[in-house]
Amino acid sequence: MKIYSYLAQRYVFEKHDVPFINFITKITIAGIALGVLSLMLAFAVLRGFKAEVTQKIIGFDSHIRVTELYDSDATLSNELIQSILSVEGVKSITPVFRNELILKSKSMTEGVVFEWVPKETLARLTSISNNMQTNDTDNIDGLIIGEQLSLALDVELNEPLQIMKFDKNYSNPEILSFPIGGIYSSGMSDYDKAYIYSCDESVLAVLGFDRTKPKEFMIFLENESSLSDVMTHVEQMIPFSQMALSWKERHQTLYAWINTQQVPIISIIGLILCVAIFNITSTLFLIVMEKRQQIGLLKALGANRLTVIKIFSAEGIFVSGVGVILGISLALLISLLQNNFHFIPLPSDIYFMSSVPMIIEWSDILIVIISTLFISLIATLFPALGASNVLPSNSLRSD
Repeated sequence: MKIYSYLAQRYVFEKHDVPFINFITKITIAGIALGVLSLMLAFAVLRGFKAEVTQKIIGFDSHIRVTELYDSDATLSNELIQSILSVEGVKSITPVFRNELILKSKSMTEGVVFEWVPKETLARLTSISNNMQTNDTDNIDGLIIGEQLSLALDVELNEPLQIMKFDKNYSNPEILSFPIGGIYSSGMSDYDKAYIYSCDESVLAVLGFDRTKPKEFMIFLENESSLSDVMTHVEQMIPFSQMALSWKERHQTLYAWINTQQVPIISIIGLILCVAIFNITSTLFLIVMEKRQQIGLLKALGANRLTVIKIFSAEGIFVSGVGVILGISLALLISLLQNNFHFIPLPSDIYFMSSVPMIIEWSDILIVIISTLFISLIATLFPALGASNVLPSNSLRSD
């Protein structure tokens, strides 16, 4: 072990002549640990929240949608569909029939977005299919509505639900009735109230959709990371009468809101950590004052200024390192407990989930370690320079 590392450890962990220095050192370590813990948990919650909401949104939608423009009444040809399927990263493409409808029940009237998809596609919409009450999962008749919408309309499974169907001029409404074949609960109340689905062929026929001319298509990908590349290929392939939108563009308000939360939260907590780190400065100044005679003796024995600077810089790194290890260990433990036992709940009607999700990635740990140790090194600079300026003659004479 090098001399400056050995002395740095002794200065940190030995019992000091002034007991207050031991106390303030422990407080400094605890402050850094709490700062690192807070920053790691902020990273974990933001990543977990973003991943959870992203999964729920994609569970409502496909990765990419291709839709007609300006009521062009155009659709994708079979040849073009096969070309899109051949694009690397594309898993499947499926038609979807979409319209805006008005639902009417005994208690009230509500406007909704209706989407008809094939049964195999409904299974891929996990926010719906994984959280659905139905009498027959193999053959769902009628409409599939959200739990929040069913409560608002005061209807239950298998009850008839009236639909007001309008013509292209939004006049001459026709009243149709369909049974409620399923009730889903995604945890996203706004979506549950606004979207209803069906995979029943009879519903498609009665509502007047032309099965041979779908105006929208869902494109599902093998992996969400390939979204940008696939979007570029699809946009180049589809005709001018069609438009491709990714799930981020279709839900851009919610996605942008998630992203805007990251910078201010991490910045504020990062500043708190910086304050904790700069406690190292005051701690080292106290140690320099206590160890002036020893510093003078070291310099009298031949230690140069760089050696003294290294001693106190290493001391600051040791203090910071202990705090970082404690903070990261606590963050990993809390994240593990939360993901398994969900002891921090959330109101699902506001936050789209029933408990706080936490995801800690190695990149976040590396960022926290490097940034904390770098700031700690800066914080040690002034007391280390002060220690290096101690004159051997003055310190030994005072001794």
